[in-house]
Formats: sequence, structure tokens, C-alpha cells
Amino acid sequence: MDNPLGLIKDLLTNPRHSRWIASLLILADAVLCVAVILYVPYTEIDWDAYMSQVSQFVAGERQYANIKGGTGPLVYPAMHVYIYRALYAVTDKGRNIRTAQWIFAGVYLATLALVMAVYRKAKAPPYLLGLLVLSKRVHSIFLLRLFNDSFVAFFLWATIYFYQRQFFTVGSFFYSLGVGVKMSMLLPLPAIGIVLLQALGRERAITQALVMAQIQVAIGYPFLVKHTPQYFERAFDLGRQFLYKWTVNFRFVSEEVFLSQIFSSALLGAHAWILSVFATTRWLAPLRTVSGSSVPTTSASGGSGSARHESRKAISSFKALQIALLDPYASEGSSGPVPSMASDLVSAASATFIPTAILTANAVGMLCARSLHYQFYAWGYWGTPFLLWRAGFPPIGIIAVWAAQEVAWNIFPSTPVSSAVVVACLAAQVGGVWWGTRKDFFETRREKKVHGE
Repeated sequence: MDNPLGLIKDLLTNPRHSRWIASLLILADAVLCVAVILYVPYTEIDWDAYMSQVSQFVAGERQYANIKGGTGPLVYPAMHVYIYRALYAVTDKGRNIRTAQWIFAGVYLATLALVMAVYRKAKAPPYLLGLLVLSKRVHSIFLLRLFNDSFVAFFLWATIYFYQRQFFTVGSFFYSLGVGVKMSMLLPLPAIGIVLLQALGRERAITQALVMAQIQVAIGYPFLVKHTPQYFERAFDLGRQFLYKWTVNFRFVSEEVFLSQIFSSALLGAHAWILSVFATTRWLAPLRTVSGSSVPTTSASGGSGSARHESRKAISSFKALQIALLDPYASEGSSGPVPSMASDLVSAASATFIPTAILTANAVGMLCARSLHYQFYAWGYWGTPFLLWRAGFPPIGIIAVWAAQEVAWNIFPSTPVSSAVVVACLAAQVGGVWWGTRKDFFETRREKKVHGE
């Protein structure tokens, strides 16, 4: 106790304290959840519509186009139906709201535990954990609104948790369940595909993709048997229009611009471009690094070098991807020298690389979404402190961006200023993590060369 400031700093920044700090925070948040449920009035938004739609499913309706509720047609995949079918059964056909709230509190705390476990595995500083329990909007989404985004958040973080620990099939199982709840779970897919390709090799990555596809078929089977087109048109409607009055992120543009095809195309193009930048300069870094340092080089005399030399610069992302997809060794998983080295590098860095890639892809999708609704915050909020930390922001910067984002998402209805802040905070995460991770892998390889490893 001779240096109380040093002790406080150690508690806030030393990852060895994260386990007990996380446990205390989860316990405190559990108490808060009880207080919210008991003393804050429930707000009806979509619950009655969900229950109405489920009642039609219970009555035998299997034509997706015919299932409707008070807020419109059913627009979510079949896993959403099954989850709310179970809730329908245990809440007296949706009438016992309090029981549903307790269940959602359990989902919230389970998700929070997964989030904190991911942070701990990545050795994030403990002060970030405190930010994870302070969102008024997220508590509202789970406990007072009962949105299906609660389950999307759970499945997203379960996916990251298991991928981070290299239980890839289990992670893929949870990921596919999440896609079965809501189409927004497709946002991290580009990063997930690249991670699996590098970590597992071509054939095992394809196997993971097939597992995901088979789960989707199994989930949708009752609706696919006779009404396949209608199911996909409703559950995975990529062209669905959102109302301007509900937008959280683009209130600062006019409604005419918001609804225009040009604006939609520009956002889609920006989404594709940003993903391609991250894929080529960040997410393929393990394969680019080991490929550039492991393939034979040509000696100055014109012959093929017998030794493998460390390249000063990694090979292009296109060449790295070509190696992963077409190299005969790649089909054998870890048998080939280059694919196996990439797999080893991804495995060694999985604690930070995997969650960074997946959460970044999710943030890019949110940044380029034409309309974010308030409930979407559930599957973006918990990634914010992690991405800002990976971006290299100082603690005061992380807290400032986090606080600005939280305030903006709690302004209802949204204003031009609040929506601009939402977009700016997402841009800070995306741009920051791109810059902050620029030396990942490449610096590691240079350090190994210096030490003769």
C-alpha cells in the first residue's frame, strides 16, 4: 500500500486481474438486471408480433409469405421462429412477460460472460471490462424489449469464443445458428472465411462451410419442403427497404438521398472496398508473411536458391490466396510448408487475430449499412472497446469514443448530430484498427529473423 496509485494502475491495466474483476462485474450486472426487470417498465415493440407469428407456425402454417404479425410479415430465418416458439411455450403464449424477461436476463449474462472470456483470452486490459456492463441501451434491448438481436449477439460471441480457442467446428455450429436467427450475422462472414482458410487449409475450410450450409438447410427444412423460394425471399431478403424515420446512423442526410438507389449503391461499394482493403492488407497477413518468407528465391547468379530466404516484403495478397486455394499441399490441411506455417501463425495469434478480424468485419458492415435500428446496437456494442484497444487508442481516447457512441445511441428519435456521431464512432473503430494492426505478423517475422529463429 506504499504506492496506491501504482496499485490502481496495476488493477486497471494488468490482465492477470481480469478473471476476478470479470466475475465481480458479472455478479454486479446480474443484480442490476434484477433491478431493471423489477423496477423499470417493460416496453412493447416487437414481442406481440413475434408471438402472433409463432402462433401461426404452431397452427401449422409453413408458407413463410403467409406468416404475419402486428408489425408486418415474418422476415427472419427459421431459427428465430424456433427460439420464440420455445418462449411462446414457457410464457403462456407470450402473456407472461416477466418470465420472458428472466430468460432474456440469462441470455444477457451468458453473452456478457462470453464477451469477457474473449477479452481475457486476448489479454485486454481489465479497465475495458468495466465498459462492457455500462450500456443503458443494451440492457434495454435484452431486458425491456426482448428483441431477437439478443440471440444474435449471443451466437456471435459464442462463435468468436470457440474460434479463438480453435474449436472451429463448434464455432461454425454457433455461427450458423446465428445466421438462422437474423441475416445480420452474415456481416462477419468474409473475415470468418479468410480465418478458416488460413487456420485449417482449403479442404477443412470447405468442410466448415458445408457444415454451416447443412445446418441452414436443417433449420429451414419444414419451410423448404414445399415453399423454398418463399422462404429465402422472406428470411434472406437482401433488398428489404427500411424506413427513414427509424434510422440511427444516416439522419444527417435527407430522406430523398437516404431512399435513393445511388446512396444504396455507394454504401454497397464502400462496404466491398473496405472489406477488400482489410482482406488484402490485414486478414491475409499470416499467409502473406509466411509465403513471402518461405518460398524459394532466385539467386543473383540466376540459379534457384537452395536456402529459403526471408523476403524484405511479403508477397501480394492475390498470390497468397492463390497458394491457399490452389497449392496441392493446401488441400492436405497442414502438410504443405506454406499452408502449415500460416496455420501455425494464425493459431499462435488466435487470441487477438481472430476476434479482431471478425469484429472488424462486423463493424465495417454496420458502418456501411443504410439503416441501423436501435436494437442493432446489441451486436456491435461489445466489440467497440476491443477494437479501439486494438487500434492503439489511449485509455482516455477509448473511453471518449465509447461514451460518445453510448450517448448517441440513447438519443431518441435520432438527430442529424447523433447519427453523425454514430457513424464517426464506427469510422474511428474501423480506421483505427486498420492503422493500429499494420505491423501485426510482419513485425513478428522480422523479430524472429533478428534473433536467428
